[in-house]
Amino acid sequence: MAKLRWQSKKRSRARRVRLLIAEITAIKGDAAERTRSLDAKASFVVLAAGVLASGVGASLIRAESSFAGLIPLVITVWTVTEAAAALWPRPLDVAGARNLVSKWVDSDESLAKIEDQLLELRTKEIENRNSQNEARAIHAKRAFRLLVISLIAALLVATLNAYVDSTGVSLVGEISTPGPIPTP
Repeated sequence: MAKLRWQSKKRSRARRVRLLIAEITAIKGDAAERTRSLDAKASFVVLAAGVLASGVGASLIRAESSFAGLIPLVITVWTVTEAAAALWPRPLDVAGARNLVSKWVDSDESLAKIEDQLLELRTKEIENRNSQNEARAIHAKRAFRLLVISLIAALLVATLNAYVDSTGVSLVGEISTPGPIPTP
């Protein structure tokens, strides 16, 4: 009777471990998908910031408006820096496949012990990936905000430049342009 209870507990434990492994594998897939999603969002921000910088960046920088066009350009560079921080690769600090095989393939440990170790390794990988995703998300959110601020700043500077052009007023005083050079 005691032997039957022991075997029943062992089978029950094995089923729980298999269930946990299946669930952790699904959670691991979800964490990997979040990583891909954050990468896609940060890549979009880099692309949009590049389009913004190349489309209006240099045309906004004018002496008549006190070089106010530098403001959106600096914010755009900051945007790209934040997006790059979100995209920067980070190690997961988990055992590689070769290490696992080398350690456990000829091990004298019980199958239950190996399953426990694999369960812990998968859990650690998910925890590490989630932690990294949280850090990446902070940078990605900041990059999106900066992109919007950069766009608003570019629109404000374009409006300022249009005002300066339409009124002929210079924000830095008279700008002297050299006249023709007399020829002897």
